Amino acid sequence: MSNRKLHDRHRNVPAIGVVLQKLGSLGTARRIDRNGLSLLEVILALAILGLTLGFIGQLLRMGAQSAESSKQISLAQIMCDAKMAELSAGVISLASKAETEFNDEPGWFYSIDVQSAAQVGLLRVKVSVTTAEARINGIVLFSLTRLMPDPDYDPYTAEGQ
Repeated sequence: MSNRKLHDRHRNVPAIGVVLQKLGSLGTARRIDRNGLSLLEVILALAILGLTLGFIGQLLRMGAQSAESSKQISLAQIMCDAKMAELSAGVISLASKAETEFNDEPGWFYSIDVQSAAQVGLLRVKVSVTTAEARINGIVLFSLTRLMPDPDYDPYTAEGQ
């Protein structure tokens, strides 16, 4: 085929824009160019933003609760270890005590449980620390158990018996 015949053949084919324009005039919806967002898009974006902010708020609340809980447990561990050190040093007698409030920390309570250990001459000493709020629910924040020598045990008199 010659170039002239090809050119004449394509001249009779309507351009795509003309075809689309004719289709649009037959009743099909035409897109109107707009500069902005529809009301539905704005409402959807606001809903997504609201949900996201709600989730972030919940995460912040959970983080604050976890931080407060960790702070209380750390303080309970320090106070429990200090009370155990007082028992080891002999500042406090090795005797069981019911829940007693700390002198320097109001709202914090400790209890001491002293029992005989399986080994002769040793005592099993358990110190538990809790707060007033946790005490109501029966929760012990921290507990520490150690074996300590019995101050009343005399190995020389015990051998002869």
